[in-house]
Amino acid sequence: MEGLYTWISARTTWMNRVMVYTPMDIDLLPPLYLIYAENLIDSGKVHSTVRQRWLAGDEFIISTMEDVANIAVEGQKALLDKDYAKLAAFMNHNLT
Repeated sequence: MEGLYTWISARTTWMNRVMVYTPMDIDLLPPLYLIYAENLIDSGKVHSTVRQRWLAGDEFIISTMEDVANIAVEGQKALLDKDYAKLAAFMNHNLT
């Protein structure tokens, strides 16, 4: 897939989540710097423990995943409204 998409997960279960991909107009984006790494790590090493904790009912993991889903929805709204200050706050949420 190329372009701009939102990726929002509907809460069901870890194994049966519903992912909704919505194409968006790329002109909604403010000027951005994109940084990437060439030496990628296997994200499964990190995410497998998250999955195990979700399945075990870990409230911290469940509430954090719900927060991430809510940020995605609110970030999409900020993009549509071209509220870039709000979008930046959502993008920096993990730093707090």
